[in-house]
Amino acid sequence: MAKKNAREEMNATPLVSVVIPVFNLEAYLGEAVDSVLNQSCQDFEIILVDDGSTDRSREIIARYQRQAPECVQAIFLEHGGAAAARNAGIATTRGHWIAFLDGDDVWQPTKLAEQLRRADADPRCNFIACAAEIYGRKRLFQKIPAQPFDFKVELLRRGCFITLSTVLVRRELLILTRFDEQLEGAQEFDLFLRLSDSIRLGIIHRPLIFYRIREDAISGLLGGRFLQVHRHFQMVRRELQKMQREDPRRILSHESEVLAVLRRLAHEAAYYALMNPRAKIGTRLKLSAIAIAECPGRLKNYRILLQSLLPAAWNQRLAHFRHGDLPVHDDSNDKQTDQHS
Repeated sequence: MAKKNAREEMNATPLVSVVIPVFNLEAYLGEAVDSVLNQSCQDFEIILVDDGSTDRSREIIARYQRQAPECVQAIFLEHGGAAAARNAGIATTRGHWIAFLDGDDVWQPTKLAEQLRRADADPRCNFIACAAEIYGRKRLFQKIPAQPFDFKVELLRRGCFITLSTVLVRRELLILTRFDEQLEGAQEFDLFLRLSDSIRLGIIHRPLIFYRIREDAISGLLGGRFLQVHRHFQMVRRELQKMQREDPRRILSHESEVLAVLRRLAHEAAYYALMNPRAKIGTRLKLSAIAIAECPGRLKNYRILLQSLLPAAWNQRLAHFRHGDLPVHDDSNDKQTDQHS
């Protein structure tokens, strides 16, 4: 009889589908899944998408399938990156709402219930986000501005200020729009930009998730950071030019701020490439030239151009003696080049 009830519950349409991509997260996955199972709102399904893990993550997934077969599904893929894993999860969802949880983050017990109440209070909302607290640090990860604000303009000004693990989105928004699996980085930012004009945003300013920043997962100078930052630069420039052509009044009051963001991103992409042995000389020279074109009056960009001809190890040593030269922007949302966009 218990098995029959489990099947019946599995066949019922859940209110929320929770997509959790997993890649080598054996140390954190149990806490993440438990935080969903312990939600005060229990009308959900969990879709665990293993992205070719080589640690014990698959064993942990199998354990939860046995523990909660009525609500836990699993998809096992060859390693293809977080975007592909999330898209595979979205394709399997049945819920009216889709929520995302990175496999090393943790929800507070009332997260889903509070977001659903927010949606009930304003049926026009199709994208509900909340604040996030950094795990173990008792401080906000990113500050969400007070409403109302233009979501696309804020993305251009501030970057991806809403982290994916906070989001609850109506499935209709994701029927035709998915994560771009070809992008090396900035996948969340790209998705939010493409959805922004269709989003009716609801915000809960109280932190309802714990966002984990892992030292072993931050891409940093030796990962794909320069590619992520350059991709961010390209997206901002593309959207700015589009808005300047199609709706200049929409961006007019913030245009100077967005141009400053472009200058900063161009400088950072060129700087990070200097320290990265993966970046070929041609790539470094190209990024340096873009930085100079964006801000020809910044002398540091010309120094970066000259340093582009030096080996990455030499540039790392030079940076060690010039701590004040490090870019001050901390894009901590890039937990991992491959797992968090």
